[in-house]
Amino acid sequence: MDRFMDFVHSNDYLKDRQGDYTEAYSHYSPWVHRVDFGYKHDFKLDLGKTKHTLQLSLDVKNVLNLFNSSWGVSKVANQDFSTSPSNGVQYSKILKLEGVDAAGYGVYSTPKGINGNTEVWKPYHTLGQCWYASIGVKYFFN
Repeated sequence: MDRFMDFVHSNDYLKDRQGDYTEAYSHYSPWVHRVDFGYKHDFKLDLGKTKHTLQLSLDVKNVLNLFNSSWGVSKVANQDFSTSPSNGVQYSKILKLEGVDAAGYGVYSTPKGINGNTEVWKPYHTLGQCWYASIGVKYFFN
């Protein structure tokens, strides 16, 4: 039980709600700040009686990640104490019900990996989380 209480006291959300219920989905997933940038410029060309338009574009996705590799990256539940049932949804197992005592109260255990230093969320570094840029050229027929 000491490992569990160390975990609760080190978590900003849980330590303020000791002895109370937490709100549904209140500690579901950390917020991710992501900024995308796009710029388009049209060049008008008059060649004789025909007007042509050439458009150049630049798109940069997840600009914050360009400056710091930990910015703009979503986080997932710590895999060290998580389980994935057949539906593929990730559930964190901080407490495990071991049974019921003689008075009818639940008896719980905490996995050995849980303590005050346990991270609840870990960065989810995948290709879609990295910044990337694309350059485009478009020609408009008139």
